[in-house]
Amino acid sequence: MSIIRIKYQKGEQVNFVSHLETMRVFIRALRRTHLKCHYSMGFNPQMHLVFGLPLPVGVSSLAEYADLYFDEDYDIREVISLLQKEIPPGFDVLEGEYLFSKKNIMSDICEAIYEITIESTLTCQQIIEQVHELTIIEIEKTRKKKTKIIDIKPMIIQLSANKNVMTLTCQAGNFGNLHPRIFLQAITQYIDKSVREVSIKRIALFTKRNEKLVTPLDKLVLGEKI
Repeated sequence: MSIIRIKYQKGEQVNFVSHLETMRVFIRALRRTHLKCHYSMGFNPQMHLVFGLPLPVGVSSLAEYADLYFDEDYDIREVISLLQKEIPPGFDVLEGEYLFSKKNIMSDICEAIYEITIESTLTCQQIIEQVHELTIIEIEKTRKKKTKIIDIKPMIIQLSANKNVMTLTCQAGNFGNLHPRIFLQAITQYIDKSVREVSIKRIALFTKRNEKLVTPLDKLVLGEKI
């Protein structure tokens, strides 16, 4: 069995395709390529593929990742070419590498960068300055019908502004994940009730090796063939 980690983009024309629907898009595309994908065992075999941090509905992305499992060794360029021909418009498969590490993409992400375009009575720079002045930013978060109060301030790693666009670098993944709309909710609650989301784009995902941030296609992350 071989594993190929791909990087792909999800454009604005498909940003309302959910995470589960995105998985189905890739499964159908892979079936049409006639590549020998790896399937689970049992009564109802499922194609084995793992996607990275789920992208919120309505958010586009320049850097999404998925691990594809095959029963045969394939040339990466051939896989990308075949997949790109079968994938719907709006999805673009950019590059790929063989994965030898046992860590899949879902469990490995720790940080994300978003570009958030807004309309507001304040400038983005004014909003950021007020965010920095807050010692805590407590928000109600509901998940599986349970509501809890969380402080999102420690999850904000970096903020910058360019006109009406804020660039948010934040914690992401299994051990702390800041949803960009939760961040906007905090701005509305603490700073400016007139804030309105225009668009959100995820521009990068990172993992960590040796206390250093690297992309999911870095050699340190992919591992070496044994």
